[in-house]
Amino acid sequence: MDTLRVEMLNGFTLRWGENRIDDKKTRSRKMWLLLAYLIYHRDRPIPATELYELLWGEEEAKDDPQNALRVLLHRLRTQLDQLDASAGHTLVTRSKAGYRWNPDIPVVLDVEVFDQLCQEGSNTKILGQKTALNRQALALYKTGFLHKLSNEPWVRTLEVIYHDRYLDVVRSQLQLLTEAQFLEETIEVARTALTHEPFSESLWYTLVSNLLALGRRREAIDAYEQARETFVSNLGTMPAEELRKLYYAAIQDTHSHIVPIDDLYDEMRNRDPGKGALLCDYDFFVTIVHSTARTISRSGVTAHLVLLTVGGKLGRALSKRSAEHVMKSLLEEARGNLRRGDAITLCSTCQYAILLQMANYENSCMVCERIISAFHRKYPHSPAEIRYTVKGIESER
Repeated sequence: MDTLRVEMLNGFTLRWGENRIDDKKTRSRKMWLLLAYLIYHRDRPIPATELYELLWGEEEAKDDPQNALRVLLHRLRTQLDQLDASAGHTLVTRSKAGYRWNPDIPVVLDVEVFDQLCQEGSNTKILGQKTALNRQALALYKTGFLHKLSNEPWVRTLEVIYHDRYLDVVRSQLQLLTEAQFLEETIEVARTALTHEPFSESLWYTLVSNLLALGRRREAIDAYEQARETFVSNLGTMPAEELRKLYYAAIQDTHSHIVPIDDLYDEMRNRDPGKGALLCDYDFFVTIVHSTARTISRSGVTAHLVLLTVGGKLGRALSKRSAEHVMKSLLEEARGNLRRGDAITLCSTCQYAILLQMANYENSCMVCERIISAFHRKYPHSPAEIRYTVKGIESER
């Protein structure tokens, strides 16, 4: 009898012999939820009442849960018949105790294999064997546990457990690879782990520092900028100082060799920042502000810092999707209504900072009003309310 192979850490897929089914094309969420529950708890029969609670909870619409479950089981068995002509009734059985996944059918479940590899890797003291076991465990963890069903309470609880277990293996593997100086694999493990844990400062630090160690400075700079965008856009904070120091080191060493002035100038000109105001990252914006403050002390010209803040009308909060759309649209309008000598940066999830060169307070307020008016003309039905504050740049002596 062929072994049934089930993946729950890489989407949700069943393979039996040469046939397979997965949850990519069907919209029947409850059917796949029922299937996952039966397979994961295949060590026991599951009472119908437990399945009612799983599938419908307190939904009042299900006045006849027994019939609703019967219909859902029919659809499930029909789906399973794609694995074999009689697979539906072979795999899902019923008794007085409830419904059960057939215990006579051999099953290899990737979650259980993952658990076993994690445990063996944790127990062994042989470094080469530990590295190999960790590598196998990490290869299984692709999308996380049943990611399409992650809103379900029982799935969410287990997802957290497997996610933490995965991060434990990542930390173990990174330490082993670092000690063995396997820099390339260290980079790949860190990069993959960041897709599951994008707000981990230590993972970003590992990625950037190892790219620098291999001399891949452009990639290190790109990785830092991706980290900065992740933290600012989602958390409203900048990366930690240790990570920023790596970024500065990468920038300083990018042109460590001797470069003729004509080549340097041509390279600078070819990096066209685009039309409108200069869009820059927050660290570079801070540098421009300090440079402007020093210039003011010599020239006596004025400059102002502007803060544009996005919120919902009448004090209501915007949804994350709506806020992201508003911020993107506002950036376009702001750059189009600013001079090329001005600079703008994202400084939090809902704020842009703007440096207005050679502008007094009144003119700075007029620029803000122009940007806001242009935004609302283009998006008259936007739920956003945009406020601004203006502060003069003081000279640095």
